[in-house]
Amino acid sequence: MKNGNIIAAVHEERFTRIKAHKVWPQQSIDYVLHFAGKTLKDIDTIAYGWKAGFNEDYCLNLYVERIINECVNNSHNIDILKTELQMS
Repeated sequence: MKNGNIIAAVHEERFTRIKAHKVWPQQSIDYVLHFAGKTLKDIDTIAYGWKAGFNEDYCLNLYVERIINECVNNSHNIDILKTELQMS
């Protein structure tokens, strides 16, 4: 967002061409940052869209589970996370 307006948003399935693809959204992250001319260091807040009426306990655990799964099985695809872990 910039000045209260959404400047970029995209769903990972637009890149993978797999409906409701449940993967780390690396291509979406790359696209939005590139479109906005920003890097991860420029970002203050990250938003994640949820369907209305979601079960917070189930959905948050599921999302964390997906992140862990991607880290373990596909770390080569998570450039941003790898960079952050190296900086820690």
